Amino acid sequence: MLLREASLSLLIDRLPGAGVLVPADALLARLLGAGFDETGAGHALSLVTRVVFTNAKDILFAARFARHPTVTEVQRILAELPHDQLPHLRRISARQQAPADSRESLFELELEFMVVGLERLLAGGQPRERGR
Repeated sequence: MLLREASLSLLIDRLPGAGVLVPADALLARLLGAGFDETGAGHALSLVTRVVFTNAKDILFAARFARHPTVTEVQRILAELPHDQLPHLRRISARQQAPADSRESLFELELEFMVVGLERLLAGGQPRERGR
């Protein structure tokens, strides 16, 4: 829905109605059914929602500006710095420009990170302490 309504998706600041909450409720039902408590299920829902919205906005920005404006800005800053500064960021930034790194594959990887993390938490793994 976010990608279909591109011009509106970049401006969303409130929910349009109860209909958009149906998938959220379905996800919560699955998380609670899998054994998460209300707090864990709520946190998982928040994480999934953020990843979905962020990816949709990134795709829309890239479509509107040929590539995401942040990527353009990072490239500009790197070009202004001496070549020996920020070598790791340069290397990763160049790799992210490769055609093989599609937004869809990145989204799938992010979902996999979430699933693995949620499975770990459900299996009794404790989240890392903040600040580490």
